[in-house]
Amino acid sequence: MNVIEAISASEIDHRHDAVALTVVLVAANGYDVVQRTVEYLRRQSIAANIELLLMSPEPSRLEVPDVVVTHFHSVRVVDVGEERRVGAIRAEGIRQARAPYVAMAEDHCFPNQVYAESLLAQHSAGADVVGPGMDNCNPGTATSWALYMIAYGPWTGHGQVRPVSFLPGHNSSYRRELMLGFGNELDDLMGADVIAHWALHGRGSKIIWEPSARCRHVNVTRLTIAAISIYYSSRIFGALRGRSLGPWKRILYFVTTPLVPPLRLYRSVKQLRTLVPSGVSKLKVFGSLSTTLIASAAGEAMGLVFGAGSSAWRDWGEELDRRQSALPEDQHLLDGETPAGDAERFCRPMRVRDEPIRIGLIGCGDVARSVHLPILRQFRDVRIVALADPISAARLGASSYAPDAQLYDDPAALIHDESVEAVLISAPSRLHADLAILALAAGKHVYVEKPIATSLEDGLRVVEAWRIAEKVGMVGFNYRQRPDYIELRRAIHRGRIGKVVAVRSTFCIAREQRDGWRGRRAAGGGRATGSCLTRIGPCPLFAGPAAC
Repeated sequence: MNVIEAISASEIDHRHDAVALTVVLVAANGYDVVQRTVEYLRRQSIAANIELLLMSPEPSRLEVPDVVVTHFHSVRVVDVGEERRVGAIRAEGIRQARAPYVAMAEDHCFPNQVYAESLLAQHSAGADVVGPGMDNCNPGTATSWALYMIAYGPWTGHGQVRPVSFLPGHNSSYRRELMLGFGNELDDLMGADVIAHWALHGRGSKIIWEPSARCRHVNVTRLTIAAISIYYSSRIFGALRGRSLGPWKRILYFVTTPLVPPLRLYRSVKQLRTLVPSGVSKLKVFGSLSTTLIASAAGEAMGLVFGAGSSAWRDWGEELDRRQSALPEDQHLLDGETPAGDAERFCRPMRVRDEPIRIGLIGCGDVARSVHLPILRQFRDVRIVALADPISAARLGASSYAPDAQLYDDPAALIHDESVEAVLISAPSRLHADLAILALAAGKHVYVEKPIATSLEDGLRVVEAWRIAEKVGMVGFNYRQRPDYIELRRAIHRGRIGKVVAVRSTFCIAREQRDGWRGRRAAGGGRATGSCLTRIGPCPLFAGPAAC
């Protein structure tokens, strides 16, 4: 591995502070994957004393913006070559570090502003290894809670600083000199941090939990991927653990592994009651926990007897790009394009409630009745409390999906209904901007069907209203959450198809379907001749095919 780029903040920003902490972040799939984590790191209270080390197999694609670089003491990119063992790459990060202390970071784990400062304070007091408190950043699913409890159960509370025998994996910081003492063994140990912690603890090293340093962790939310991932990580753990055991002890551990899941489940009952909020089914969490613990025990047993096998290479996918294993509703937590100033608000754990979100729908036409209402009706945490449309037949047709909903002929009346918390706007396009602005001003969350407005000026008015209101806002772009479209976006960002210079798209409906407002440009409809060729570069924010 070679350092192929060195960017010094002292050269750009005239800083001359000493580097106190190196943060190692594996960027396997491009800068956009780790951008969110970098945004949190550059907001550290001691960012000027942090060296950021980005480990990448394709350094030429890892272009770190200058505005980011100037916040750190230095930013370096290390070419990892053909190495695909994540543990070995993190170990190389420790070797390459210039600071006396080295912290591990992940693309899906976001530290608070005093994270680095708090870790260093404990190191200065004599600690050899320091770990943070961990919070669940996506607490809306049973699988997320199961993985969170397995990986971070002991580190969930705030509590007091205390000595421990092991710390949260992949997110702790180390005295560099001490870790270099492991030699080549460090490559394997950094693939299963707990083994390294136990080894250090056995040698008398000081291992400290510092709960004021906190990280919000986005957990895997697809159960199948979770079970496979934990199987492989546990197999690595079992293989490393088996090295210190004689053959008979390994056999004994192998034979008794079936007892581990029920024992850990029994120990988890208290946390299940106290940690998991009432809005999430504890029975489902118990089921997910059982599945993943069985996978963990199976992996550890295989590691003890047969070794790690190819498990050390398996982390390269899911572990280094959590977007691959997160549900659509959690993707925004990992989106590196969120403005840095809004990062705290976007990563705040979702509010899990005992009662459903109360939604009012404006526009009860074909799209609402064929798409929005049937889908909303499937969610137990959503209740449609109001419907608005000037056409009585449309209101009555929509009411079959929500018999208890209040009916309005005036959308403004629905917006000012105090029982409505969020407004879904499915009205003609020309009304989108005014209705969205009115709803945001009334303190409602807003989902508006595409387009956000019919002019750039109106679109900017909506965005400004959203910023002032500080409410959730979303535009219903076509196919936004389709897996093939998401994968296409990733392919573009990772450079798999080369530099994109133009996009050509065509969207058509039959002439006879362009009736009512759809056929009139002044009403927000109309038509464009031909298809749209859009050059990649500066362009009107809300321009559509008719504007091309």
